[in-house]
This record gives sequence, C-alpha cells and structure tokens, in this order.
Amino acid sequence: MPHLEMIKMGESLLDSIEPGGLSEQQIHSLHLVFQNTLVAALDALDKGRVIKLVTPYGRHFYRVYGGKEAKDKYKYVYTVHPQLMSTFPPSCTCPSFAYSVLLSDTHLMCKHVLAVRLGERLNKCIIQPASDDDIAELCFPPPPDPSSKAT
Repeated sequence: MPHLEMIKMGESLLDSIEPGGLSEQQIHSLHLVFQNTLVAALDALDKGRVIKLVTPYGRHFYRVYGGKEAKDKYKYVYTVHPQLMSTFPPSCTCPSFAYSVLLSDTHLMCKHVLAVRLGERLNKCIIQPASDDDIAELCFPPPPDPSSKAT
C-alpha cells in the first residue's frame, strides 16, 4: 500500500520538474518512487502517445495511446483526467489504474497518469483540439473489445 509519505514525495518530485528536461538525479529519484511505471510513462512520451485534447470551452483532457498494431494505429486508447477538481486524485480508464491504484493500492498511479503528469511538466504533450466526437466519447465510451488484452 502506498504510504502517505511516498505519495507526498512523488508529488513533490513531479512538481520540481522544469520544462527543460530531467536530470539524472531526477530520473533516479522518480524511479525510486514510481519504479517501472516511470520507464513505461517515459516511453509513451517519447513515442508521442500522450495527447492533450482542448475543448472549445477551455477545458482539457488527455488520451494516452498504447498497444501499437500497425503504422499509426493503436489498439488501446485510455482517457486520463490528471485532476478533475482540486480535491479529487487523478483517474485513468485503464484496467491497471482500477486494479493497481484503486483496488490493491500497490501503485501511486498508472503509467498513463504518470505520462500525462510528466508530459505537462516537460511540455511534451501533443496538443489537439477536441472534436464533438471526442467530447461525446467522454460521456459514452465505446465498449471494450472482449477479445483483446489491455496494455
């Protein structure tokens, strides 16, 4: 179970990141707190899989793509809300968030939430306007494909 002090340490480390990049010391410290989740999150950022969708109303949400099937086609798309309101923690639609963060309480956040948090601090999110379909999908997400395994 993540200890409250570990959560505070993780938040403090993320808040200390500047847009210029990560130092070796920061990477080491982040890895101590987030372990292998950090590697997966940085991989998503490096591959341009973290998208910030901005609505015409000034709101924004994020999508993180994963499970590449073919050129420019991804098998999985997860919606991330880094903070819905100041009193609510981040959320993600991936199975790992539901199990590892919410149910078993073994991780501070999933790789998708961490990728968004790092992307925001490093200015590495790809910014796109949100279409009406994107906004509608927030309210009515497509059903999962029962034949696939999430990553």
